[in-house]
Amino acid sequence: MLRKVGLLVLVMLFIPLVLSGLSLASTEPADLTLPDLSYQAVMEFNGESTSSRIYINDGKIYVEIADQLILMDDFFVEEIRTLSIDYLHEFAEEYEVRELGTEIVLNQTTIHQQIVNKETGVVVQEGWTALELPLPLPLRSISYDEAGNLVSKTTIVELDFDPDFSQIDFNAALPFPLSGRNQNITRLTPAEFESLVPWYDVSQRPLPGFELTLIHCESYPFTAAFLNITLTYSDGAQNLRIRVFGERAKLVDIHGPSEFSLLTSASLEGVHLEPAIRSTRTNVMIGFMDPINRSDGNIFLRSVVLHPAR
Repeated sequence: MLRKVGLLVLVMLFIPLVLSGLSLASTEPADLTLPDLSYQAVMEFNGESTSSRIYINDGKIYVEIADQLILMDDFFVEEIRTLSIDYLHEFAEEYEVRELGTEIVLNQTTIHQQIVNKETGVVVQEGWTALELPLPLPLRSISYDEAGNLVSKTTIVELDFDPDFSQIDFNAALPFPLSGRNQNITRLTPAEFESLVPWYDVSQRPLPGFELTLIHCESYPFTAAFLNITLTYSDGAQNLRIRVFGERAKLVDIHGPSEFSLLTSASLEGVHLEPAIRSTRTNVMIGFMDPINRSDGNIFLRSVVLHPAR
């Protein structure tokens, strides 16, 4: 049976390949022909390590987790590429790319680059991209939050450009669930939501005149262990949506105020959140899906999560 791994973990394991044609210093993807290859990636996230093997066969990309093969189709690849390009375009004025020289990673010569917040000087992402392989593959990548705290680290630990696929049945691959495909949506009552997220104060409002009108939870066949909940507030003419995301078992934990860090912005499963906050202990994330003054948004997020358990 497929191990219950969240979409976020799957995507972060897979990003080194998806972004192979998108360097940190460029906002346009390269026109690449994908060669047959196999590699194993290990991602460290929230104190745990997750390993998967990625294959390219006849230009198609697959990921294998717990003996289950999943097809990353063209729709998925373009979604991630577009998201990445939009991110770099939007924040080009706030961030700069620094090249730190070449380093040896996995016996390959790589270029070490960092994305740095111009205002704070904090490194928010860094990568080591191979220079001499048939594919400019990031062999190691690290992401940080806006305070410089480690979020995740992905490392390619095994790489084969002459793979033997004779024992792999690619026809048995399942499609990757993204952007509404194979998606289940469940409407929640405030009481049901509070049973899942007991520390979120549903009586508070993000702005005067806005009332909570809808709560719904999105889930996919492979991600039952994770909850992706949207709260919609409306003043009758405009909606403000807030996304709450995390592991089901950790969302129900009571979160203290000191463990949340503010994020200028975040991207979650193809959804841009600004502003947002993240628990440094559980990686539970909350953020605005619709535009709001950053100060108002930060005040609300800080306030709503300080709600004591009922």
